[in-house]
Amino acid sequence: MKILLVNMPWKSGGLWGVRAGSRWPHLRHPLGEKDYLPYPFFLGYATALLRQNGYDAKLIDAIAEKIEVPEFLKLVEREKPDLIVAETSTPSLNYDLMLLQRLRDIAPVVVCGPEYNIRQEVFLKKNSFIDYVMVGEYEYTLLELVENLETERGLSQIKGLIFRKDGEVYYNGLRELIKDLDQLPWPWRKDLPMECYVDAPGGMPLPCAQMWTSRGCPYRCIFCLWPHIMYHGNSYRMRDPEKVVDEMEFLIKEMKFRSIYIDDDTTNVNKKNLIQIANEIKRRKLKFPWAIMARPDLMDKELLRVLRSAGLYAVKYGVESAEQKILDLASKNMNLEYALEMIRYTQKLGIKTHLTFTFGLPGETRESIQKTINLALKLNPYSVQFSINTPFPGTTYYSQLKAKGWKEPEDWSLFDGHKAAVIESEELSKEYLEDVLNKAYKLWFEHKHQELMRKSIWQEAKTFYQLSKLYGLKFAREKKGAYLQIKRQLQTEAKQGKKSQEKNTDFIKGILSGREAYTGPQVVVLDLTDKCNLNCIGCWLHSPLIKRGEKKLDKSLDTKCVKNLIDEFSKLNVQEIQLSGGGEPLLHPDIFEIIAYIKSKGMKCQLITNFTLLNKHKIDKIISLGLDNITISLWAGDFDTYQKVHPGVDKKVFLNIESNLKYLIKTRGDKPLVRIYNVISSLNYKNIPQMLNFALKTGADFLEFQLMDPIPDVTEHLLLNPSQAEEVRNIIAELKGRQDYVSDFISDEEILDYEHPWHKRELKDFGRFVKGHDKNFTLINGIRQARCRNGKFSIIRKPEPPHNVRNVKYYFDQESCKNCKFC
Repeated sequence: MKILLVNMPWKSGGLWGVRAGSRWPHLRHPLGEKDYLPYPFFLGYATALLRQNGYDAKLIDAIAEKIEVPEFLKLVEREKPDLIVAETSTPSLNYDLMLLQRLRDIAPVVVCGPEYNIRQEVFLKKNSFIDYVMVGEYEYTLLELVENLETERGLSQIKGLIFRKDGEVYYNGLRELIKDLDQLPWPWRKDLPMECYVDAPGGMPLPCAQMWTSRGCPYRCIFCLWPHIMYHGNSYRMRDPEKVVDEMEFLIKEMKFRSIYIDDDTTNVNKKNLIQIANEIKRRKLKFPWAIMARPDLMDKELLRVLRSAGLYAVKYGVESAEQKILDLASKNMNLEYALEMIRYTQKLGIKTHLTFTFGLPGETRESIQKTINLALKLNPYSVQFSINTPFPGTTYYSQLKAKGWKEPEDWSLFDGHKAAVIESEELSKEYLEDVLNKAYKLWFEHKHQELMRKSIWQEAKTFYQLSKLYGLKFAREKKGAYLQIKRQLQTEAKQGKKSQEKNTDFIKGILSGREAYTGPQVVVLDLTDKCNLNCIGCWLHSPLIKRGEKKLDKSLDTKCVKNLIDEFSKLNVQEIQLSGGGEPLLHPDIFEIIAYIKSKGMKCQLITNFTLLNKHKIDKIISLGLDNITISLWAGDFDTYQKVHPGVDKKVFLNIESNLKYLIKTRGDKPLVRIYNVISSLNYKNIPQMLNFALKTGADFLEFQLMDPIPDVTEHLLLNPSQAEEVRNIIAELKGRQDYVSDFISDEEILDYEHPWHKRELKDFGRFVKGHDKNFTLINGIRQARCRNGKFSIIRKPEPPHNVRNVKYYFDQESCKNCKFC
C-alpha cells in the first residue's frame, strides 16, 4: 500500500502560505517573511513512523518546493498512491477544499491538522469527497488506519478517527496522547528540500534544522491554537535529554546543518530537563548555535547562564501586550514585570531575542496598542513579530466571542492575523487594527534603520582610517569639498554620541586631505572558493585530466574577510563585484549573505556559476536579494555535449539547469540579467548552433563564447586545429545570417582586442550574442574585456597577467603569489 502525505500548495495574491508546521497558519508577509518556512513536523513524524513499519510512504511539501497547483496534481497522479494524507488549516480551508476535491479523483483522502471545522458532521456531509479525518496528534491514528485498510479489519475501533459508513459520519472519540515521545522515530527529512525550511532566530547560520524536544504546554492562553486543537488541553510531555542531543548531533555532523532551532510549544517548562540538554551538549563538546521558543517568565538567571554556556544563540519570547490586565484577560498567566526583566537579562548575556506581540486581545484599547508598540521599540530585540489576534475555531477565545454574539466571517481566508482582522469593538474597528498593524511594522523598520545608521558611522570612520594607513588614500581635486563635508558629519555624530567617541575625531582630521586621487577599479572579481561539484574538462583546477595525487582544493575565503574586502571596495567607488572562483561560488557556505552584503553597500553583484546547485527556492532567494547579473558556465547546448565536457555527469543535472533557468527568466522581473558562457574546444565546437538554440529556448539575455585556455601539457590537445577553426568560421557565418536585428549594445569604441588564441587564429568574428527587442540574438564582433582603463589600480598593486594567476593556483605555489595584501 502506497501512502502519499502532502503539504498542498497554498498561494494567493502572489504570496505563498505557511500551513503545516505553523501554530498560526497565514500568508507570508512580503517584507519580513519571504523566506520563513517551518518544517511540517506532524507530517514528517507520520511519514517516518509508516516507513519504520514497512509501508511505502512518501512526503511531498509543495509549499517548500513552490510547486504550483497544475504541476502538483500531475505529480500526485504520477505517484499513483492508494491513500492521500493532507494537512489543512482555517485560513487555507477554502483553497484546500478545492484541491482536496481534485485529489479525491486520484485516491481516497485523509484530512488532518489544527482545523476545527473538519471535525463537524455538517461540514463533512457538505464535503463528501473527504473520506477520513484524523483528530489531534495523528501519527498512530494514521498507522492504525493504514493497517486496518490493508487487512480490512474495520475502522470503528480506531481512536482519533472520523470516517464514513453507509452515508453516515462516525467519530470514534479522542485518541490518548503519545506518552513516550521517544518511541517515535525522528521525523522524516530525507528527500525533502531541507534548505527551504527557514526559521533561524537571531540570524543563525543556514541551513538551520528545526526539531522538537517536547510537546504540549501547561498554560491555557485563550488564543493559542495547538494546545486546544492538537493536544486537547493541558498535556505537556518531554523527550529524554540524551536522545534529544543524539538527534542534534546527527543533524550537525551527518546532515551538515549549521544551527538548530527547537520549535517546541514552550521549551523551558521543565528547567531540569533543559539544563540536562545543555550539559549533554557540553559533555559531547558539540559546538553549534541553537535557539528555542520559550516563555520569559519561566527563565531565571542561572538557567540562562547555563544555556548560554552551551551555545544558546537566540530565544523567541511571546510577550503579546504591554498591559498586565490584558495578559490576565487572555489567561496568559505571566508576570509582565518579571518577564521584561528576563528579556533584558537574556539580551545582556548576548543572546539575541525575537519577540511576538498581538493586537486586539480582550480589554485592548488604542492606548494599550500604542504602549505595546512603544515597548517593542524600547526592548529593541533582534527581530519582532506583530499580528492581529485571531480567534481560530476550537480555541477558548473563539468560544468566548461566539457566546457574546460575534458573527464569524464566511470567508475563512480572513482568519489570517498577518493581514486581516475578523474581530472588532466600539473603539477598535477592523480597519483600525489592520492599519495599526502596518503602522507598527513601519515604525519598527524605521527604528532598526536608525539604529543601523548610528552604528555604521563609526565603522565608516574606522574604515577610512585603515584605508589611509594602508594605501595613503586621499580625496582629489575632483572631490572638492568632500573632506570638509564628511569631517563635519563625523564631528556632529561624535558630539551627539558618547564622550569616549569624541577623541576619535583627532585621527579623522588627516584622513581625507591632499591632492592625489584614487578612484579604484570599476569591477572587482572575488575568488570565493576552490570547491567545486563538477569536473569541467578544461578547468585549470578541477579537470579530470590533472594528476594531483592526494592534494585537494577545498578552501574558501572566510566570510568576515570577504565582508572586510567589500567594505573597502565600497569606499573605493567600485561599481560591481563579480563572485567567481576556481570552484563553484554557490558552495561557499555564506554565499547569499555575501550577495546581500554587496547589495547593501550599493554595488552591483554578478554571480558566475555552473548553475547546478540552484533550485526554485534558491532562485527566489537571489532574485529577492537583487542580484544584478548571473553568468552560467555551460559549455554545451544539449546533454550529449554537456557530458563530453563534464565527464560522468547525470542527464538530470542538465535537465534541471534548463528547467531552473526557464523558472529564473519567468520569475525574475528586470533582473538578474542572464549570460550563458561557453568555453569552446575540439570537444564541443560543432555544438555552437545548439548553444544558440538553448539560449533562445531558455530566454537568456546574452550568449558568449571563448576558446579554452589550455593547461600546458594537459589540455593543449583540446585546442582547435586549423580545419576545425575554419569550420567554426563557417558556423559563425551561418549564425550571423539567422539574425534580423542589428544591435548597438556595444559600440566600436568599446570593442577591444583580446590577447587570446582566438585572435592568433584570426577568428575575430567570434564573441557575444545579444538579445534584441525581437527576442533574437545578434552577433557582436569581438570580445569586450573588463579592465580598469584609467591605470589607477597600480596604486595598490600591479596585477599579474591572468595566466600567471592561474599558474599559481594550478601548481599550488601559494608563496609565489604576492599580488595583494588581502589573503
